[in-house]
Amino acid sequence: AMRRKTVPILRRCDHFREALLAKNPTMRLCSEPPERAVSMGQIWDLFEFFKDFILDRDTHFVARSIVRTLTSPQKSSYAELAGPQMVQWFVTHAWKQP
Repeated sequence: AMRRKTVPILRRCDHFREALLAKNPTMRLCSEPPERAVSMGQIWDLFEFFKDFILDRDTHFVARSIVRTLTSPQKSSYAELAGPQMVQWFVTHAWKQP
């Protein structure tokens, strides 16, 4: 608990998680895509909230330092925490670089 009080990114993750749970209080686990997806707006909200930590870092940093920190207490995916969206187009990702 003391570490969270002193590490700014951990405090910020706590605040963002609380905001997500307020918007999505009945968090539910869901199956694979297309049901477990997030909208561009949800991605943008994440970026805006953490942009001063992200700066010019890559998606490895975002996944490791922000997304995992956000989702580990609920043992969920980010989509489940943020409120999964049914999408028409699903774009997947890879964390490796060329």
